[in-house]
Amino acid sequence: MIVAMAKHGNHDYRFTSDAEVKRFFAADGYDFTDVVRASRKCNSAVPLVENLVPGTWSVTGGATVAIVDSRTGEELTKVEGPGTYAPYEYWGRFEDAVRDLRQSLELASLGAFKDCVSSGHASLEAYVAHRAWLHNSLHPDSQLLDSKDHPVSFDKKIDEWIPAMSGGRKLDKRGRNWADFKALRKFRNNVAIHPKGPAMGMDYGVLSQLLNMFRSGVAGLLTDLYLHFHERIPCIIVRYAYLGDIELVSEGD
Repeated sequence: MIVAMAKHGNHDYRFTSDAEVKRFFAADGYDFTDVVRASRKCNSAVPLVENLVPGTWSVTGGATVAIVDSRTGEELTKVEGPGTYAPYEYWGRFEDAVRDLRQSLELASLGAFKDCVSSGHASLEAYVAHRAWLHNSLHPDSQLLDSKDHPVSFDKKIDEWIPAMSGGRKLDKRGRNWADFKALRKFRNNVAIHPKGPAMGMDYGVLSQLLNMFRSGVAGLLTDLYLHFHERIPCIIVRYAYLGDIELVSEGD
């Protein structure tokens, strides 16, 4: 996690190798082994390279905040306080998913996990929409559009839009991240937003397996997308892409 955060996180440092990352920490007086050991503790921030600035902000009092496209002058959103806003929708949705994931863990809540999966899926959709918006603003003659009258599925966006936005390069879907994304999407469709029966239940063993899929099927796939477009990754996404295993432990253990 530390090397990935150093090499790809949303900070100002740039590294070309793992060895360079380790030398960077040593130059600032850190033993890299100690940094690794400390990072295994829950909520322990990685020194020097973990950007803790959130993706969701509050507007207090009577202040007004507007986000404007610097190229066109278009007002993208405006909030007259008190209120809240996220400059990047995908980042805000991911933070929502993390909040719901933590609540699901703390309360053993299936309901919170339903919300987690829904927000996680939305963060992935929002990131692709973000890239499409950038593409469309630079290529007015080759617009990638998804509308009520002409809807485009997420799979089609992955298979067709991403190569169109990245010089023909396709996203690699052969690994675990895409497989776990599909499993979580199936859960979202059949359980979280389109329930199929009058009652439902789930044992905690199955829930823990699904919780572990968040690491790969949401955070991991988001990481794949960022790397595909050579974009710096919010450190919270890197952190959860390397989340430790979630295990079911009985009170007697």
